[in-house]
Amino acid sequence: MQFNNLKIYSLSISFIPISIIFSIFLADLLVSLTSIFFLIFIIINKKFDFLNCIEFKLFLFFYTILIISSIFSDYNNSIITSLTYLRFGLFYLLIKYLLINTDNFKQYISSSLVISILILFLGFTLQLLNFDFLVNNKPEFRYSSFFNDEAVLGSYLIKIIPLTIGLLIYFKQHKFLICIFLLSIIMILFSGERSSQLLLILFITISLFYLPYNKKIKVISIFLILTVISTTIFINEKIRHRVLTQTFFQMGILDKEEKYIEIEIKNKNEEKVIMALIKEDHFIPLKYYLMFNASFNIFLDNVLLGSGVKTFRKKCMEPDYYQIQNYSLFKDKPYNFYEGYTGIDSCSTHPHNYYIQILTETGIIAFLIILFLFIYSTYKIFVSRKLHNKFFAIGTFLNLFPIVFTGS
Repeated sequence: MQFNNLKIYSLSISFIPISIIFSIFLADLLVSLTSIFFLIFIIINKKFDFLNCIEFKLFLFFYTILIISSIFSDYNNSIITSLTYLRFGLFYLLIKYLLINTDNFKQYISSSLVISILILFLGFTLQLLNFDFLVNNKPEFRYSSFFNDEAVLGSYLIKIIPLTIGLLIYFKQHKFLICIFLLSIIMILFSGERSSQLLLILFITISLFYLPYNKKIKVISIFLILTVISTTIFINEKIRHRVLTQTFFQMGILDKEEKYIEIEIKNKNEEKVIMALIKEDHFIPLKYYLMFNASFNIFLDNVLLGSGVKTFRKKCMEPDYYQIQNYSLFKDKPYNFYEGYTGIDSCSTHPHNYYIQILTETGIIAFLIILFLFIYSTYKIFVSRKLHNKFFAIGTFLNLFPIVFTGS
């Protein structure tokens, strides 16, 4: 297959944000196929000089660390996972090539991101209207749109919103920008994902400082945003429970004398159920505390190269690292006494924080590379002269923000 139709590749890549909503497999397939074809194009046309950019060299250094880490891992499947990551470096080069050699690629990406947000808002609206299929398949007390039972609506939106706004600024679509911004805020709030909500607050704060509007419009924008947030929280019982009641009680701000309370709330079938809330023994939920503790112990035994890519799920089960506890309120009870509050263990598919996962699975060198990218993106926010570039940097900054719970 020749690389002679850039429009096909531009459209294929532009479809990825939409495909992620409905099929991670399809999105990954598009990344893999377009990357392979681009590698063939480079070899056939001898464009090896295109590989000689600092970003790809940095990626290759990081990739080499992953490979070495997996070679020395106790688990053989780690090397297979690491080898396949080459597609991401090639995919980056493909995007760079299209940005340089096509006129419409940015427009395709911008349109795709906006369409993705509108599709998600449609699904979110159908859930609000109790459309049976979407309601029955969503997580309890949260809204997920077409992600169904995956509670990732907020995390997906907070990842793409800075890029979307940056592109809308680039194309001078400032009026449309406000609408997309408000729709995203509503959906992130209703998603019930507190890490995404924290990043949203950070993003709003930074955005209002940099957005190209006069003071009057910024004041109106702040008023609109606060109105949307407060209305969403106080009108919707489920969101109020998730965002305010649960958070404030767990942190000890609400009912300081009580360690445990039960509140009445409606489930997704609008039936009243009793929800238990318990104060955290630590600043973070016990599950995360145990996972982070296990991760730190694994890291101490594998400081330089980690335990191998995607090995946390297996290492955490080993006797040296495995932990299981009850909340202190139920410390004398059996592990099966109260689901969610007893029998909490240190295992999961990943540690739920990028930096802790990088330290645990790939060691200190890989960690320093990711930390450098975070610091560099922070620097670019302040020094970039073009506003759209600031928002692209903000996107990286938010994606790599260290003090939140994350995916893998």
